[in-house]
Amino acid sequence: MKFGGFNDLFPNITIPMSTITLLGTAEVLGFIGYLSGMFEMNEDGDRVLRVGYWDVERVSYTAAMWICWGLIIFMVMRTRDDSNLKLGVCTLVSMPVVVFVILFFDLIQLSPK
Repeated sequence: MKFGGFNDLFPNITIPMSTITLLGTAEVLGFIGYLSGMFEMNEDGDRVLRVGYWDVERVSYTAAMWICWGLIIFMVMRTRDDSNLKLGVCTLVSMPVVVFVILFFDLIQLSPK
């Protein structure tokens, strides 16, 4: 029995697609958590960049981002969809990881020296 017409509206939603979507959301939240650990407020109320500061929260967010990224890539490569869809999903999912690598190796300067 179909529930309402839900299956007619979204016929391609499957458990792996939903899992990939949830993992992608968790990956983006992990990246945002990594970014939130880069700045702190000083006494004047201004945000100050903290370089090289790693606490448990920032490490946890970063680990969650990398784990979710790896699981998504693994799940996408196991699907039988066409290669263009796989390439698109992998590109979209890899954006936070690429920005993380750029920020981690200081390839972009975030604050003036």
